[in-house]
Amino acid sequence: MTINELRYKLERLTLDKDLYSFDEKNEKSKYYLLKNNDSWRFYLVEKGFRKLMLSFEREDDACNFFYIFLTEILVESENWRFEKKLIENSDESVEGVKIWEFEWESTGKYILIKDPLYSQVYLFEIYRIYDNNKILMFAIGEFSNGIWGVYLKKGSR
Repeated sequence: MTINELRYKLERLTLDKDLYSFDEKNEKSKYYLLKNNDSWRFYLVEKGFRKLMLSFEREDDACNFFYIFLTEILVESENWRFEKKLIENSDESVEGVKIWEFEWESTGKYILIKDPLYSQVYLFEIYRIYDNNKILMFAIGEFSNGIWGVYLKKGSR
C-alpha cells in the first residue's frame, strides 16, 4: 500500500481526523506516519512530545501497519489489563506459567498500553506460550532495564 492509498482508505472511515497525520506540522494529532529520508517512522505524541514507536524501511510495510494500528490495535488495546511487573529471568509466573522458561511465539499483533505507575505509553507485542494443554496469551514489553510489564486479555482468568 502506498501513502496515497492509505490516505484514501482512511478518508472513508469514521475516524477522528485529528487522531492521525502524515504532516509533522500538524500539531493536533496523536499518531503520525512520516517519511524520514529512506525510512518511514511511526510516532505517538505523548505530553506534547513525539515518541518514535517503530521504524520501517518499506513504504508498504509502514502504511499497512499504520492502517492496522488505527483500525484494529487501538480498539483491541481496550480489551487488555495490566497483570504484573516482572524482573527479567525471575522465577515469577503469569497464570501459573514461568514465562522465562518457555519460547514465546509471536502472534504478529500489538497493543498500545500505559505503564500503570508512570502513565508512559508503549507498544507491546502479543505472544503465546504452549505449556502442556494450556495456552497462555499475553502482551509484554520492557518498561525499563530488566523490568517488564505483562498484560492479559480482560476476562482471561
